[in-house]
Amino acid sequence: MKPIHSRWFVLAAIFLWAAGPAAGAPQPVPCSASVAGDSPLVRATLDRDEASVLRLIEKGADMAQCVTEREVMQLAEPNKRIQYVGGPPESGYPLIVLLAVANMPKAVAALAERAPAQVHALDPHGNSALAWASRLFHTEVVDLLLGKGLDPLQANEKKETPLSLVMMSREKSAAKTETVRALIGKVPRDRFFAIGVVDQVWTAAYMGDFDTLKVLVEAGVPPHYVAPQGRTALYSAVEASNLDAVRFLLDHGALVSTYPYRGQTIFQLAEDNFYRDMPDAQEINRLIQLEREKLVKLGHNPPGTSPQDWNSRSVMDYMQFMKDFKW
Repeated sequence: MKPIHSRWFVLAAIFLWAAGPAAGAPQPVPCSASVAGDSPLVRATLDRDEASVLRLIEKGADMAQCVTEREVMQLAEPNKRIQYVGGPPESGYPLIVLLAVANMPKAVAALAERAPAQVHALDPHGNSALAWASRLFHTEVVDLLLGKGLDPLQANEKKETPLSLVMMSREKSAAKTETVRALIGKVPRDRFFAIGVVDQVWTAAYMGDFDTLKVLVEAGVPPHYVAPQGRTALYSAVEASNLDAVRFLLDHGALVSTYPYRGQTIFQLAEDNFYRDMPDAQEINRLIQLEREKLVKLGHNPPGTSPQDWNSRSVMDYMQFMKDFKW
């Protein structure tokens, strides 16, 4: 177990470096100070008339014009908005955000060709057009913006990224899964261990979205992150009595945490589910107890939390520090 413990310290040591912005990332260009107002281009976008939007772009419409927060929210689905109307700032949203929210990939491509610098413009809260398109599961727009170099890990003022904004949704759908697939496909592998990426596997399991969990793990994201309170993806899979997810995580190297979550270890959870006669609980309990036996053979006595455990208190405290650090 000691080499595993050492690995976590190595991983923790690179969090500061790996969680930073991508090297050489283009600097965002703000929209112009003036608000578009009664702009024909904005009206056509609000009407979701992409053909008219394309014609106006071809005729030389201003690509740097700002739109208001209310115009963006008018097109965004209520349960998928990043920010809600109700507080300042009211204006300052770039046109590229409105086109992304309207799900107009051809118009986004036309704007990118006419004014490539505007593709990287941010809204007043630090969200890129990619963040908005990702949150709304507009996969075609997401693919296009990723192709233009937008960063799937670019954080807004609340430290939310396009990837985390998707993962925080409780919705389970093919569109969400494909959005995650597109985003993780553009994350450099040397950033997979950064908090903000590695913890998304745990988030997917906690949300019960094992389709997105599989996408992340199959891409190479480690499956054994321990949340500060002690929960892991494997713990959530056992709790949900999801045999397929338990097998998948173990097959892909998920480590069994001996640290209890709310006073109960994963071994106790598996046993309780077995006695409660939950679906597939017998096989899940067998698999988890096999992991207990492996730890015992290595000289451990679960559910202990000795300093040599890969998820020891010292490592857990360090991971919490990294998560709370003001970048």
